[in-house]
Amino acid sequence: MNININQVDNIATISLQGKIDSTSADALNVQLNEVVQSGAVRLALDFTNVIYISSSGFRVLLMTARGVERAGGRMVLCSLPKEIQRLFDIAAFTTLFSIFATRDEAVSKLR
Repeated sequence: MNININQVDNIATISLQGKIDSTSADALNVQLNEVVQSGAVRLALDFTNVIYISSSGFRVLLMTARGVERAGGRMVLCSLPKEIQRLFDIAAFTTLFSIFATRDEAVSKLR
């Protein structure tokens, strides 16, 4: 898994690439925690290049979202490929997260 983090206007855009599974979830958790601890409380996670997410990945997303909310912020997701959208639907995670079609739309909602 590759993670690319950019901050613009106090919004962290985080591009994810590859598989979010039990092997990569811990590294993702560490990096997302570092972003939040650095003071970023508005996060847009871009799933354009994600090919799989497991329950470990979903757990990291939930924990990060809760931490962001406790800090007074918001985390949104964007650009979910069809297969990833299907996994979110099956796991009923589409009701837990704000999901946008594009990164621009997600960032706009965070402003």
